[in-house]
Amino acid sequence: MNDATNQPQIVEGDITQQTTFVNRVAVRVPPFWKGDPMIWFAQVEAQFDLAGINIDTTKYNHKICAVDTEILSQVADIVQNPPANEKYAKLKNRLVELYTDSQESKLRKLLGDMQLGDKKPSML
Repeated sequence: MNDATNQPQIVEGDITQQTTFVNRVAVRVPPFWKGDPMIWFAQVEAQFDLAGINIDTTKYNHKICAVDTEILSQVADIVQNPPANEKYAKLKNRLVELYTDSQESKLRKLLGDMQLGDKKPSML
C-alpha cells in the first residue's frame, strides 16, 4: 500500500504503477417532471453531487435516459446532434424553457383559480 494515496502499488521489475479504482455509485434519476422542471433538475443535481458525478457527458447521458421519448422529441436537435461542449447545460436550459410557465401564465392561472365571492378585485 502506498501510504500517501492509500492505493495499492503494482511492482513489476523496476516499474512501479499506481492503480486507480473507479467506484460507481448508482444514480436513480426520477422521471422528468413537466410540472416543475427546476425542482426536478435540483433533485437530479443533488444526486449527481452525492454520487460525485461532475463530468458533463455523464450528466447529459443520465438526463437522456430519464426523459420520456415524447419530451425528447421536443429537444431532438440536441439529442441527435449533441453540442461538443456544455451538453448538459444546453439540454437543461431547453427543457426548462419549454416546460416552465411564463410569469404571465402563472399570474393568469393564479387569478383564474381565485374565487372572489362577495369581494371586488380591488380588495385583493
